Amino acid sequence: MRTVVTGPLDPALRSPAPLPLLVSMSDIATFARVKRPVVSTWRRRHPDFPAAVSENSGRPLFDGAQVTDWLIASGLGNAAPTELRSELALFGIIALRDRFTPWQLVETLGSLLCLRRLDGRPLADDGANASSPDAEADEALWSALLSRAERIDVEDDFILRELRSIDATAAPGIRRVRV
Repeated sequence: MRTVVTGPLDPALRSPAPLPLLVSMSDIATFARVKRPVVSTWRRRHPDFPAAVSENSGRPLFDGAQVTDWLIASGLGNAAPTELRSELALFGIIALRDRFTPWQLVETLGSLLCLRRLDGRPLADDGANASSPDAEADEALWSALLSRAERIDVEDDFILRELRSIDATAAPGIRRVRV
């Protein structure tokens, strides 16, 4: 028997939103192409610098997307806006190492890049890049990607087996890296 929910879910019953990509002050310096003390100066001098959202061993951690948006809006740092977004995407890929084995990560990212190239369309549309997608949205995104892979790789020559070997846990990564 299947239960159908007709109204909005109780917030306590929803899947938690994926955590933001957390970056340290050293990470910020790396992708902004500045020295580490510059980031401390920005925090002190600019009240609109994003607040730390977490801490690791006494070191503040920041939402990478917020920091990237702040760097772009402020014009600070030595990286172009497109470079900043690319750097953040690379940090997002690195963050996926906790979800997948190294081999799965290489296989999955390679297959997703191949699907993107073969299909000629972004993997996740603007609606799929919502700031707080839930498990249902992840499942829908993953299902759509598998359908595209099945349509494009009917004979399983390139990507189908690799993408079928994982599940919707890859969806937050797809949103992060914007492949």
